[in-house]
Amino acid sequence: MIMNDVKNYKHVLDIGSNVGDITRKLLEDKDNFVYSIEPIKNLYDNLKNLESNYSNLKVLNCAVSKEEGTQTFYINEPHYTSSLKKFNDPVKNGWPSSLSYNQEVIVETYKLSTIIKFLGLEGKIIEYIKIDTQGSDLDVIESAENFLENIKEIKCEAFYSNENTELYENEGKVEDIIKFMENNNFMMVENEVNETRLWSDLTFKNKKFIY
Repeated sequence: MIMNDVKNYKHVLDIGSNVGDITRKLLEDKDNFVYSIEPIKNLYDNLKNLESNYSNLKVLNCAVSKEEGTQTFYINEPHYTSSLKKFNDPVKNGWPSSLSYNQEVIVETYKLSTIIKFLGLEGKIIEYIKIDTQGSDLDVIESAENFLENIKEIKCEAFYSNENTELYENEGKVEDIIKFMENNNFMMVENEVNETRLWSDLTFKNKKFIY
């Protein structure tokens, strides 16, 4: 559990940190305490080295899922397309030929609700969560369970796809994520559609903290 020295910070999470671009951006605000979560071991190790330079950073080596325990994690090329969800045939489904499967590893997985409790954030407001888990974003959000009501803002990735165009098996789709968030008292405030129009970055704010 993270100790009481973070109680005056704004708590922010970077789930699926990869090389840490967003983590570093969030660290620019000295009022933030950043929790960076990355399942790929070598990427985690690089992020872990940053902890010695930042007293407001905690890095965790795991994936976030609705199922706790261990799961197969698919390492793909480029590495930022790696996911708990398996690739469909990218080229067949209209995606670039540069996308490919590389290897499988076993990673530890926890619900977001479990991580929030582990970090000592029960009863605290979570200012912001960025999620980029390549098809698993809706699973991550759902795994927050009752703690969802204490999150002010969430930014996630969602796909415009059907069963014939999915990049990942059972990937989180735009309409499903929007519906879930609206049903849980969030409103969408930004929809950044990728130039390929295959996916979007969606930002939601909790109405509880707006009105």
